Amino acid sequence: MAADAIPLPPAAAEPRRPGLLARLLARLRPVRLTKEERRELAAKKAEAETRRRLGALLHAECVEVALLISELLARRGVCYRTSQRGKEIIKKVRFFKPGYFYNEEALYLPVDLRPRHRPFGVGIGQLKDPEILDDLSVSIGRKVEAVQDVEGGFVYRVWRQEGVGGIPRHVIYDEMLALRPATIGPYGFPLGIGEGGKRHWKSLQQVQSLLIAGTTGSGKSNELHAILTTLIASCSERELQFALVDWKRVELSFYRQLKHVARFKAPSATLNAKKKKGPAAATAESGEAPALEDDPEYQAFATEASDTRRVFDFMVREMDRRMTLFEAGGVNAIAEYNNRHRANPLPYLYLVVEEWAQVALDGQVGKHCTEQLIRLASLGRAMGIGIIICTQYPSRVIDMRIRAVLNAVMSFNLPNLNASVATLGNKDAFRLSAFPGRFIWQFGPENLQIQAPRITPEKIREVVATIMGGKAYQAPISTGHDVTDTEILEWAVDKNDGVMGIERLAAEFAPRGFTPHHARRFAERMYGKTVTVFDQEYLVRRGGPNYPTRLVLKDPPSDTGHRNEPPSVVQSSP
Repeated sequence: MAADAIPLPPAAAEPRRPGLLARLLARLRPVRLTKEERRELAAKKAEAETRRRLGALLHAECVEVALLISELLARRGVCYRTSQRGKEIIKKVRFFKPGYFYNEEALYLPVDLRPRHRPFGVGIGQLKDPEILDDLSVSIGRKVEAVQDVEGGFVYRVWRQEGVGGIPRHVIYDEMLALRPATIGPYGFPLGIGEGGKRHWKSLQQVQSLLIAGTTGSGKSNELHAILTTLIASCSERELQFALVDWKRVELSFYRQLKHVARFKAPSATLNAKKKKGPAAATAESGEAPALEDDPEYQAFATEASDTRRVFDFMVREMDRRMTLFEAGGVNAIAEYNNRHRANPLPYLYLVVEEWAQVALDGQVGKHCTEQLIRLASLGRAMGIGIIICTQYPSRVIDMRIRAVLNAVMSFNLPNLNASVATLGNKDAFRLSAFPGRFIWQFGPENLQIQAPRITPEKIREVVATIMGGKAYQAPISTGHDVTDTEILEWAVDKNDGVMGIERLAAEFAPRGFTPHHARRFAERMYGKTVTVFDQEYLVRRGGPNYPTRLVLKDPPSDTGHRNEPPSVVQSSP
């Protein structure tokens, strides 16, 4: 052996490959991950799912916008013309479907300029004419530009955002829900879209108390429904419960049958005093005896003064009970308590008041409920108890003590400077944008202008029905608009004398992504049907070249006075 030929030690040799049986067992044996690794893996999966849904949403928008642009150009006479056997054949502008590319800011649609598909009789300059681009922008409701391509052709760039700072005029609820951030957790709820098209979400674990203020029609109740609907869709009744106060009786009635609405026993001090044995068990704070087994049970849904006082007292009793539990267990927050008692956790509990002014100004319960509200907002956060209150009159019912304990504020358009100052401490909410759903968000150092997602009553019922059926609600990919048949029919009867012309209909709902293409499909789908609008039956009569589609009353009522009944629409088969 040569002097420099040193054999390798056995340890440095190539490791032996495991046998087939060992490899199969390794696959079948579950991999044990740490808690942090499982959380990281779940976050990555959720993020990948969000990216997938965003890609599907943007691709669907590209298909819809490409079809719309093609139709609009054809209506303007800007088409591809070819000659075949002495006849002129007119074709619509086409796009490279595999060539769509997009991001959250804009859609890019490459025009098909291959030799066999180049325009004959129409120059490329006509497709990029500023007047044509303006027409496309108005019809689509988004800014359309022609961007030069590196290969000598061009693409249409369609901006997804609009308005000052990129804040849209309308946000679709399902689109907001489908793109839920992976890190927000089950207690997250959507605020909307702000400057630069940024989506804003918050969690109840961050926001302990929330004030929602705004005039009638500004979007206040809509945002409350968006919050509640999202929370019940992502949290079980073991994780989150509500106590609801609705003196209108109809605003929060969507949720009344859900298990998320808390139930409680209200103690009767007189009856309990006779039943108790031993020392008195009244609490020092409320002076009430604890509930006994045979005390009546109530649902935490209040529609009048007596119910409201009972619900507020229940909230305070529950907060005191949790304080006692935490003190006995040596914990200082609900998260720590639930981590120790996973078999029987405490749900987060939120008091929701649809119109706080009605409660605060009531002579029977106003003063009592105000004091209880301040106590809940001041002490309830560690116990997982919070409040959400709405009001049209912040300057009358939000005093300095209440404002001091509300750590988050949503202020929609307010009628005067005093109301804005009482709510935000500044004038930002006075003469806010006239677009319904635009609000100012204040939370800590944040002072942002945001457009809230719009949720329709039909969508609320759909989500609630899904949850009551024991299923999880999955937000569908957006179709580009969220205008319902009910809204169109009510608008036609109430605002347009029953007329549903394509151009007028598209212009009315254009801010919500409703285009002439959607209007035409709606009209074709409704031809010949009988519908009920405002409790009257109408026939949808087909339009023609010189007159539009319209609703014709089947049986005109004898009384032609103005109707004040709440709108309701039920569609029936022809």
